[in-house]
Amino acid sequence: MTPAEDGVPETRASGSDAAEFDGYQEIEMDAVAELGVDYAFRLEPDGTVAAVTGGVERLTGESESTVVGTSFERYITDPDLEDAFEAFDAVLSGETVRGITLRFSRDEPLWVEVNAEPVTRDGEVVAVRGAVREATERRRALEQHSAAMRGAIDGMALLDDNGHYLFLNEAHAELYGYDRQELVGEHWSRLYDGTEHRRLAEEAMPAVRTVGSWRGEAEGRRRGGAAFPQDLSLAALADGVVFVVRDAPERPPPHQLIGLLGRGPRPNLRNNMNVVRGAGPRPR
Repeated sequence: MTPAEDGVPETRASGSDAAEFDGYQEIEMDAVAELGVDYAFRLEPDGTVAAVTGGVERLTGESESTVVGTSFERYITDPDLEDAFEAFDAVLSGETVRGITLRFSRDEPLWVEVNAEPVTRDGEVVAVRGAVREATERRRALEQHSAAMRGAIDGMALLDDNGHYLFLNEAHAELYGYDRQELVGEHWSRLYDGTEHRRLAEEAMPAVRTVGSWRGEAEGRRRGGAAFPQDLSLAALADGVVFVVRDAPERPPPHQLIGLLGRGPRPNLRNNMNVVRGAGPRPR
């Protein structure tokens, strides 16, 4: 998964030194509150929790001092362990992951969203750090929306409030030539070239934020780079966007359209004028 804009906010700003190891950095409580996450963490390469802060007790049921020194897998439900290890391995290989949804083991499983990035020293990954946000209500809403979209003929998707795919139906994925799971977590801009991405980012997305919706024509990019015309509809949700794509008929360029119109039958204006003139009595 390629890094993109924020999903769950990062523990600190990205930059050339954001992932460079610079000794132990205590994560400030104020920063966690400002970013809107429940807690931030740092893991050793073997998965041991090296540091946590924020609301870790509310989500895990254990205090900071208890959590530190344990393995992160202890807090994740069995069905989600494979996804958790896959994301952890990706970060250890140098990737940044965004918006990974997992369930924490509680009396009633608790959904969370996780962002994580590598901490490096001399080009080597020496730790993993990230942030966690509770997502139970958001997950329930997502399941309701996705159930309605799953069998739709149109290509429908849900984006989070930063533009990453939370859900997409088969029709949406097939339009672009991908499998569904290849796009979950990716940013919508991946499916458009640079010029079209900028146009939609400057025209469509601001309209969604201010007016609540946008509809128009766009040009998508299938797997392999082939362009295709599409009708695109966007609508705002409480914390995301409904993204609907329909494959549009091929439209000729404007100069071809003018040529097609020029080859059509032309009215005989002189005859028409004669008919009009002959419709009434002749002046004497």
